[in-house]
Amino acid sequence: MGLEARVVVNREPFLLDVSLTIPQGRTVAVLGPNGAGKTTLVESLAGLLAIDLGSVRLGDRLLDDPAAGIFVEPARRRIGVVFQDGMLFPHLSALENVAFGLRAGGVPRSRARRQAAGWLAAVGLSDMAERRPGALSGGQAQRVAFARALATDPEMLLLDEPFSALDITARAGLRRMLREHLSGYSGPRLLITHDPAEAFLLADEMVVLEGGSVAQTGTADEIRLRPASRYAADLAGVNLLVGAASGRVMTVDGHPLVIADRAEGRVIATIHPRAISIHLDRPGGSPRNSWRTTIRHVDHHADRVRLQTGNPLPLTAEVTPDAQASLDLFPGSSVWLSIKATEIHVGAR
Repeated sequence: MGLEARVVVNREPFLLDVSLTIPQGRTVAVLGPNGAGKTTLVESLAGLLAIDLGSVRLGDRLLDDPAAGIFVEPARRRIGVVFQDGMLFPHLSALENVAFGLRAGGVPRSRARRQAAGWLAAVGLSDMAERRPGALSGGQAQRVAFARALATDPEMLLLDEPFSALDITARAGLRRMLREHLSGYSGPRLLITHDPAEAFLLADEMVVLEGGSVAQTGTADEIRLRPASRYAADLAGVNLLVGAASGRVMTVDGHPLVIADRAEGRVIATIHPRAISIHLDRPGGSPRNSWRTTIRHVDHHADRVRLQTGNPLPLTAEVTPDAQASLDLFPGSSVWLSIKATEIHVGAR
């Protein structure tokens, strides 16, 4: 009892053909480059675009089946949708925006307003109830959009890049709020994102979409260890670190990293594998982020070689085949890693 869908949309010369299963209580993240078909997938599941072939089933309800002549309108699908720009009604207050879906579902006005007020309180916006979207910050508007989507007790949540228009601080707060609410939500959830950090933090499974079809599915670790395409390798190879920052030092599992900008509290950092330098001897110039480690795995991906390193801070680094050969790198090799502080991209968690 969750989502079972095969979505086929033919828009010459583009063809989207995606099969997707999301069990109850699970979050699937769909990632892909621009033009992969993410927006078309969202519109098809939400009922904004009729599919040409296949079917969309949510629980025991068939929402779309062209062969059977079935198409359920968006308002009757019971899917809560949050778009990247919120798409709030500009002429309504925050309270009336949240109450809108309840009213559309037949809830009397007074009760809809009471329930909407409860959801605004749940997302920390009780004092913003009478403000219109133009008087809200981007993060506040997205909180209203989340409250509106959740207020109708949807059978599924569809989150279309809900953090992309926000600054780092607002994004972190909204992620925390979403994690909290998802922990108590039993329906299937689909997260569309371009940010691997969001997928790693929020999703149980990842789907890589390329050219209108599924290139790979799996957990973050499965995709990281066995990427099926160049895009998947780039996506999964990004090192995601969670730690605590104080000033210009971030500590991850007891290991300090010097970062370029000051930060405080719980943070997330990403490091691209190509930003990690490999040395056989201690690097000269005393780079502030350098340490000795051991290579655990060596994986070949076309014109690149990916190295999995061990303690004190396991990371994925990347070199060319020529560099691997000249340095004679293999599992068990003792090496030094170095990383510039400017290559450690830090955001609030």
